[in-house]
Amino acid sequence: MNQNVGISLNMNPRWVGEDGLNGFLNPLRQVGLNTLEFELDAFLPEWNEIPHLIEDCHNAGMKLCFHAAYRNPNRIEGFSRNQRDAIVNQFQPMLSIAQGWAEKTKFPVNVVFHGAHSMDQKRDILEKDTIEFLAWVLDSFPGIFPALENNHPSKVGEIKIGGSRSSVFNVIEEINNPRLGVCWDMGHDFLSQGGMAVDQDWLSHVNHVHIHDVNNEGIDHYPLIFGNVPFAAWLPLLRSAKDLRVVTLELKGGLMTGWEWDRIQSALIDSIRIIQQGLGQK
Repeated sequence: MNQNVGISLNMNPRWVGEDGLNGFLNPLRQVGLNTLEFELDAFLPEWNEIPHLIEDCHNAGMKLCFHAAYRNPNRIEGFSRNQRDAIVNQFQPMLSIAQGWAEKTKFPVNVVFHGAHSMDQKRDILEKDTIEFLAWVLDSFPGIFPALENNHPSKVGEIKIGGSRSSVFNVIEEINNPRLGVCWDMGHDFLSQGGMAVDQDWLSHVNHVHIHDVNNEGIDHYPLIFGNVPFAAWLPLLRSAKDLRVVTLELKGGLMTGWEWDRIQSALIDSIRIIQQGLGQK
């Protein structure tokens, strides 16, 4: 494992409260946070604030990584057929932001991607869409290290590229580019496959991790407070992931609605500390 692995949080303007950006970041930096992940989606209601927040976080000394848009209307299915130009036009401006930061910092940036999914297309067609889309990303944005995420389990009747480790692995091996890796989402993995053993082939392709807990009702993207996702067993395995660059605590802040701020901050601090300790970082 690279000893400079970034410990990250998915960042949103709503995290910045009355104490300002440094007031939010400083307690987390004290336990190892050094990177922030931003979603590149112009359709987010808070998007107008995000480019300025990225700049502010960089100026505050934080490293950066990104998550490509995945919510409707951002979809990559059709890329290998008749939708290529429309999809390129939709994704290029946002991915150019990540490329710009790679050039500004003179350091490649990880960008997480979801595979194609559909209720009415065959798996081989969706896999081709995903492969050709990621090949375009690799060719067009040399400062980006793409990471294909193992996604949330499929809905009934849905075909999803990335719904399992093997689905992700098929795409990675077909493209066979050293910049392309796996985003191992531990919460999604737990929901789709339980605590299945992790082999070295999988770990050798991991360049990004999303970690979050799942409550007893199966709702994911919580801080690491329940212990249902086997992160205590899985995190130390990352020490043998030679291409790992970032581990992101990926949360949905709305799940903590109604919590007192002290409780939220404590959960964030404890989760970052668990990540740091699991990676064997001091």
